[in-house]
Amino acid sequence: MEPIKYLFFDCMETIVDLYELPSENDYAYWAYHQSGVERYWQHFDDFLARYNHTKQQMKDRLAVHQEYEMKQRIELLVSGTESIIHNKQEVTDRLYNHYWETYKSQCFVKPDVKEVILQLKGRYRLAVVSNFMVENGIEQLLKDNGLSSHFEFIVTSINCGWRKPGDSIYRYAMSKAQCQANEILFIGDDYDNDYVAPRKHGMNAIWLDKLGVAKDGIDAVHHFSKLAGRLLP
Repeated sequence: MEPIKYLFFDCMETIVDLYELPSENDYAYWAYHQSGVERYWQHFDDFLARYNHTKQQMKDRLAVHQEYEMKQRIELLVSGTESIIHNKQEVTDRLYNHYWETYKSQCFVKPDVKEVILQLKGRYRLAVVSNFMVENGIEQLLKDNGLSSHFEFIVTSINCGWRKPGDSIYRYAMSKAQCQANEILFIGDDYDNDYVAPRKHGMNAIWLDKLGVAKDGIDAVHHFSKLAGRLLP
C-alpha cells in the first residue's frame, strides 16, 4: 500500500454533529414552524403530507443518486399547494431560509474533533466529501466553526450533482486530489457511504462506528478522537 497522502472526511455526524438526530418529519417542521407563512396550510400535518409527496415526486423525476437542492423541493411543494399564494417565491424563500437557519442552530463541532483535525493537518492533506442538499451549506458550517481553512477542498453532492454511494461523487473527489486511490483514506460514520463504497473505488477507509457494532475484519474506530492514535506517529 502506498503511504496515505489524503484524508477524505464525511461531514455530518463525522465532523459536524447535531444536538439531536432529526427525522424526516423534523426537516419539514424546521421549514414550517414559525416561518410566518403557516397560514397557507391547514396545519403541520397538511404541510408534512405535501412535503412527503413532493419528496417522492423529486425522487421519481431524477436518476438514482442524482442530487437536487432542498429549495427545489420547497418550490415544488409551494407550487402544488391548493391555497392561493400570490407571491410563491416569497413563501418559498421564507420556508427555505427558516429551514436553513434552524438547521444551523442544531449544529456544533466537538472540541476533540477540532483538536484531532488540527493534528492530522500537520501530516496529511485533508478534504471533505459529503452528501448535502443546501448549496454551500457544508462550506458555511465548517466556516462558522473555524474549520474551513483546514481542508484543501470540499466536495458535496449538491455541487457535484450526485450523492454517495453513487460512483460519480467519489470519482470527482479523487480527480481533485490528483493522487492514486490507495493514497487516500476515507473516514465517515455511514458504513455503506463512507466505508464500503470508498473501498470499492480502491481507497482505504476507516468507519466511524459510533455505536460500536463493527464486526471482525472491519477497520473501525468508535470515537473521532481515536483517529489520532491510528494515524499519527
